[in-house]
Amino acid sequence: ASYRAWLWRADIVVSCAVQEFFGISVIEAMYCGCMPILPRRLSYPELLPAALHARCLYDDHASLVAQLAAAMDDLPDLPRASFRSIAARYDWHALAPAYDALFEKI
Repeated sequence: ASYRAWLWRADIVVSCAVQEFFGISVIEAMYCGCMPILPRRLSYPELLPAALHARCLYDDHASLVAQLAAAMDDLPDLPRASFRSIAARYDWHALAPAYDALFEKI
């Protein structure tokens, strides 16, 4: 199956990245409805609204394990649509008009 097909089948995306400049793979997974569980560092806090930080960002190994276990216990009730809407702001259909307008000003 393709990468995209696997993302659509997934429920949760986890990152343990030590270095990340943006988080495109996380955005792709969120667009497919995956709940992100991410380190509270790098670019990740900027990708999520503050209201989701406690649920989606971890500080250490113990909190990663706890958040992953909680997400797995809550699979049927994960707010998949909200993750998709958060990621949708990075969709090309949303960004292209903004870039076009910016380039027109130059």
